Amino acid sequence: MPVISLPASACFCIEIASRKRIAPRPASARSPSPYNRSQSSKSSELDLPLLVGWVQTSTYARTHAVPLFVSATRNLAMFNKGDKPIPGYRLERFLGRGQFGEVWAADGPGGTLVALKFIALQQKTGIRELKSIQAVKRIKHANLCSVNAMWLLGYDGEVLDDHEIDLLIRNQAKEQKNAAQTLAIEQTQTLHNPQYLVVSMTLAEGSLDERLKSFTEGGIPRDQLMDYMVQAARGIDFLNSPVHDVGGTKVGIQHRDIKPANLLFAGDSVLVGDFGVAGAFGEYDTEATSVVGSLCYMSPESIKRIPSSSSDQYALAITYYQLRTGTLPFEPTVSFAELVDIHVRGKLQFPLVSDHERAVLGKATATDPKQRYKNCVEFAKSLAPPVEAPLAATKRASSFSPIVGGAIAVALLIGILAASFFLSGDNNTSTGPQLDPHTIVFSPEQAIYDISILPEEPRDDTSLSGTSAANLQLLPTDKVLVNARSEDWLYEPFDKQYTYEELARADWKVALQPIPAKSILVHITNMAIQGKWDEATQEFARAAVLYPDLKDKPSSESAQLQGTPAVVSYSLLPNQLVAALSADGSSKLGIVPLDEPAKRTEDISLSTIPHQIHLPGRMPWAVLIQDSSAEVVPLDGSAKPYEIDLGKPGNASYREVGPSALSPRGDTIVVGHDQNRVALLTVGEGEQPITKTSEQFASSSLVVAVGFTPDGMHCFTIGIDGKGQKWSVKGFGAGTSSFEIADLDEEVLALHPVSENRFFAFTDSKLLDIQLAEGDAAAQSKQVADLRSGLIVSRLTGDQKYLIFSTQGQSQPLSILNVETGDLTSIAPPDIKGLVEDFDVSADGRWVVYVDTAGALFAIDLNGNPLTPMPLAPSPGERIKFVRIASGAMDVVTLAEDGTTTKWNLVQLLMAAGANANAN
Repeated sequence: MPVISLPASACFCIEIASRKRIAPRPASARSPSPYNRSQSSKSSELDLPLLVGWVQTSTYARTHAVPLFVSATRNLAMFNKGDKPIPGYRLERFLGRGQFGEVWAADGPGGTLVALKFIALQQKTGIRELKSIQAVKRIKHANLCSVNAMWLLGYDGEVLDDHEIDLLIRNQAKEQKNAAQTLAIEQTQTLHNPQYLVVSMTLAEGSLDERLKSFTEGGIPRDQLMDYMVQAARGIDFLNSPVHDVGGTKVGIQHRDIKPANLLFAGDSVLVGDFGVAGAFGEYDTEATSVVGSLCYMSPESIKRIPSSSSDQYALAITYYQLRTGTLPFEPTVSFAELVDIHVRGKLQFPLVSDHERAVLGKATATDPKQRYKNCVEFAKSLAPPVEAPLAATKRASSFSPIVGGAIAVALLIGILAASFFLSGDNNTSTGPQLDPHTIVFSPEQAIYDISILPEEPRDDTSLSGTSAANLQLLPTDKVLVNARSEDWLYEPFDKQYTYEELARADWKVALQPIPAKSILVHITNMAIQGKWDEATQEFARAAVLYPDLKDKPSSESAQLQGTPAVVSYSLLPNQLVAALSADGSSKLGIVPLDEPAKRTEDISLSTIPHQIHLPGRMPWAVLIQDSSAEVVPLDGSAKPYEIDLGKPGNASYREVGPSALSPRGDTIVVGHDQNRVALLTVGEGEQPITKTSEQFASSSLVVAVGFTPDGMHCFTIGIDGKGQKWSVKGFGAGTSSFEIADLDEEVLALHPVSENRFFAFTDSKLLDIQLAEGDAAAQSKQVADLRSGLIVSRLTGDQKYLIFSTQGQSQPLSILNVETGDLTSIAPPDIKGLVEDFDVSADGRWVVYVDTAGALFAIDLNGNPLTPMPLAPSPGERIKFVRIASGAMDVVTLAEDGTTTKWNLVQLLMAAGANANAN
């Protein structure tokens, strides 16, 4: 066994392993990787004792205590700044290189900053960390550093399927079992050459180890440290609790490496991080010579490889002493073997703390786990100094002789008797305990309080009310019931009973807590939906003072569609988005519930990609427009899909169906044909709730554009020859009027009715304003815009005030037409970079949200003057194909080319962008 000198400032995380012959993977078996740019060409076997130590190479290494090999083997450069090893994540800053790989700060979807840890899977230690993170990845707690996502990277840099992670762990387990039994029970499934496990984690600001080093003398002040310990203890206790589902069994998780470097901080919160050696209780490394963890903090039972439920408490106690004093509870020059003996035989020393702390630490580090505290929170709270009664007498040692002492006692007795003689009469004073005056200060300042004092013995004046501050007369045995509220809706009501000791420990301060940020955001969003934008803006500014991340880091939720989105639609009720996906030669329908994007249902297989998707209102059905039919699919799997034939009988199989449109009321769909026919699909009830209720002849041989009036009572159809018809939806076919657009020499691409006698029509090169006169078959047209390039998307606002369209030319990427005045505003470079890939309009008709070629998200306030783009979110690094605004909740959803679906609260994005613009 090697002997290691351990300075107090650096403690080794050890893994002792038997000496092995480690044969590198043959060069012929290695696949070239763009992330492994310089691999060693040596093919000789290496005979190395494995010794892992904590080596601090950067801020992140100091923060997270990244383990590095202390040997001739070096980790080579794997990535560079700007790399995008995972779609949607761009590496921004190198943080540290560890035993398993590298750690980078990365810019994730929606501009969120995360830590990406790249873990090499060629070594047993890398596999162990994979198993540890797999065990804790779904565990969430306010004081645990969250694991956000995991991926596997192949040797060619390809992101492998999620099932490869489970397959890798199962194969490892099989290999260990087969090696132990020397018998192959079944063939191991083949993996697609996973090289790295990539883990996305919370990016902390630093560690308590770093905070300790910021103090030039001693350790962290006790009051400050107490709060850190309680927070850390809560996270550890939750981790240790047998409530986590691992393999179908409820178990507690051991961290197994608690120390200052693994206690991180973000703002005022302490997070327990780095779960690299965590495991379920009872689970330990199967190799007999292997021990994991940091020896300076390792409990006796962990050294013996039989850890207990209080092993993390043992490490937390040593961590407290180090943070409190700046030293470890043993001499800095002890050898490895001596340190093991100190732990196993209970020889830890805590000389630099109070007697009370020394007793608490002694109990928490007892060699018998049963003698420790029942959990970490109990241990952490026991560290608080005991509160003495204010009038309690202090015992002092006396050096007086008994004779002198007796004389003094006699003199005192005489004095007391004399005093009682002269002071006797009506001025008798109480000889009982005296009340102490105290002031409880409330925050926020105008908090309204009602206080009841609960004494052990009845007395007067035990209730009082007021605002801001309360003056009390208390005994140390009193309890105090505090009820407080604020007229400011941002704060929750307060109701708590205190002991005298608890109030003293809180420095006689009571703080009302703000309501959760999520609840605040819901309230502000509802204001905006009701049109109270100015009031919502003011409340958002106040809320951002309490929760700066509301402004600085707008939250988002993501879901991954398995394929490239080709056609996208969304419904108003229920609030969901549906996308037709193309993946590996197959077609399917992906469904994203916008309320909870992560809770996606299974994709629905399709025979082919549809031309259009319609989602009728209030129904869990989708209507997919195909070449000659409408495929009706239940989105909740509650019924069987069916098909509505839209083709002409006896025709050959080719595309007969043209454009289609869903009415604003969501109850009818009009479909144009190339056989001078128009069909109407109607929403009803029954097993097949959507049916073809009518089919009529159109005046043109080929219908090229259709559209509904805003009230949904009429629809227009236009043929390739400029002949059109206006249909009444009620009694479809009756009361139809025909018209013809004069001098129309181009095919109509899209039309947008604004009333039953007026609509806008786009052709290849023009935007026309079409007016119909009563009884006149000739429609009057006026050109309102010259399209310099092809149309991409066009949308009419719900209030019919604006018509917005985008084109394929960079000189006219986005244009906004005021329908009433005819004013046309084109937003062009430098206000817009490149083209507008897609855009959508909010239900209230005020906001246009678009995505540019780079994938960045912008908004335009149609009430503003001038109409200027406002940046909402940076590019996620992937091309964004679609953007949609869900009307019910003011959510904006983007769909990237790789299938990443991201939802933001649009109100929060707008408010944050406005606040940041004003700050700059």
